[in-house]
Formats: sequence, C-alpha cells, structure tokens
Amino acid sequence: PVPGSTGDVVRAITITSGALDVVGVEFVLQVGGLTRSGSWALFSLDRPDSLRLQGATLTLENPHNRVVAAVEWQATDPELMPDMPMPGAAPRAPLYVEFVESLVRGGGDLFLLRRPDPIRIDIRQTVVAVGGNLLQQRLLTDARVDGNTQELRIDHATVALGESLVRLESQTDVKKLPQVQVQASNCLFAAAGESPLVAFTAALAVQDLRSRFGWSGRYNFYDGIGTFWTVVSLEGTGRTEIWDFASWRQHWSESAEANPHVDAVAWLGRGWRTLEWTALGQAQFALDRRTNTNLAPGGAGDSSDAGANLALIPHPERGVQAGGSEGPARDRVRRLDGPPRP
Repeated sequence: PVPGSTGDVVRAITITSGALDVVGVEFVLQVGGLTRSGSWALFSLDRPDSLRLQGATLTLENPHNRVVAAVEWQATDPELMPDMPMPGAAPRAPLYVEFVESLVRGGGDLFLLRRPDPIRIDIRQTVVAVGGNLLQQRLLTDARVDGNTQELRIDHATVALGESLVRLESQTDVKKLPQVQVQASNCLFAAAGESPLVAFTAALAVQDLRSRFGWSGRYNFYDGIGTFWTVVSLEGTGRTEIWDFASWRQHWSESAEANPHVDAVAWLGRGWRTLEWTALGQAQFALDRRTNTNLAPGGAGDSSDAGANLALIPHPERGVQAGGSEGPARDRVRRLDGPPRP
C-alpha cells in the first residue's frame, strides 16, 4: 500500500466472483507505517466460488501491529439483497478455501471472517505461524438462517499461534450466529502466549453460545496450551466459562477428541519461539527425534509424523527483512521484469 490511499481497509487482491487457483507463488504483504488506523488484507473475498493455494508462501510484514489478515471475507452490504437462487435451482454451494502444502507466516490472522454465511476451509500439509489467530470471526450482522455452518477442516498441519485457533467476536446486537464446526486430525498446535485454543464472545447466554461450536479431533498434539476454551457471554450481567483440557476432553468425549497429547513437543534446535513470525519457515518446525519422550514423530493416526510433512513445504525465495523493508519484493520484481526503466 502507498501513503495517501483512502478507505478503512487496504486490500491487495480482491476476488469478487469465480474461482482462483494459485500454485507455487510467493506473496509478501508489507504493512507500512501509514497514519490511518484500519485493517489490511492480502486476499479479500467478496463472493467467489473458491480460492485454492498450493505450494504457496504468504508472509505478513506487520511491524506496526495493524489488523492484518492473509484472507479476509468482506462484510455484506446491508442495503443489498442476499443471493437468491432461481425457483427450483439448487442452493449455492458454500465458499470454499483451500491451503495445501503451503506456508503462512507473519504478524496477523490467517482468516478474518466478517460475515456469517456458509464457508468451508480446508488446510492440509501446511505450516501456519502467525502472531494472531488462525480463524477470527468479527461478525457485524446476524446469520440469515439458523443452518449456516462455517466449517474448518485441518489435517497434517503444523500451527503456531500468538492467539487462538478459532476466535469469534460479535457486536452486542448480533443474536443469530453461524454454527462453527472444526475437524482437526494429525496436527501440531503450539501456543506462543496464554490465549485459549478457542474463544467465543457474544451477547448470548453461555449455553447458547457454547452450542454454536462443534469439535472433532484425532491424534492432535497441544504444545503450551493451558486454556482450551473460553466462553464469554455479554448478555445481562455477563458470565464467563474457562475450560482447561480436562473439562474440554470431558465435554467432547473420547469419540470427539481421540488420542490427544498435551505434553510439550520437542522441536529440533532452538525451535520457532526464538524468532520473529516473518522469519519462520519449515526448518524451525523440525521435530527432535533424539528423545523417547517426544511422541510427535510417528504420532499421527497413519503412523507418520504429526503435523505437516516438512519436505512438502516450500522454501521462501528470500528471507523477509525486519521493519517492513521493501527490499526482497523489489528484488524479485526486478529479476522477473528486468532492470528498472529509466
């Protein structure tokens, strides 16, 4: 983004319709020190059919701690009519977003959803290392129907987070929330701070808010996660529930949280916690195989390593410079397009 641009949101790539497949591309979003407070998005979605990324690298340079998302789903215009299918036509399929064999890193969220419409997100064989949330929902309007489902499916992913895996926050006048359904298997979830794995805040009774979330987990590892779920009701005088792993496991039962591991994962070398988010790559998430107490190697349901297969994760072409420098991006453009014109 350049200084002087207008609007509350800076969007690098906006997809309004159709489908976009991205294979083997490296993106860097550089959030400069603009005086305007607002939010930034690398990919901003209106109502496309799908967005698929394979073998891609997404880096969010955010030295000024702005609100930044790799993928943003724009809020609907309240003055526009919702999509209405033709009589007798099948309902429109949910928006589909897929990350495969990719790396997402930097200061911000992976997904920021501003609308409660149905969506399906698949993440497979991917490393996510972000200072924010993997999925954040900032809902401004009610779901149109009670059956709206926002589904997140994660398999063989290595996920390091500064905040939460799923965080839902809604305005006090939003009463109809979508059903959020998560299926996670063979994953490594690691926390850099003390945020809960899942956090819900809305103006609903605790039991109603709790009923809007569903979980199914198999062979997952939780490294450094002390709080698994917080439910904060803004209704009336308010009420808060805080769930540790024992409460979480009891609630979901062994069928919905099968073969979990809450012991610390041993990372090879200094690991990922010693570096900036933008400097992380697949090398920082290699597992230490020298100790018998580290169960993540071979700990997946198929007897492979839990987390992403790091041999499938792309290597960024160049490391990102600290402080939001434009050097790496400019160098890449010049190599591809030739020397700059006079």
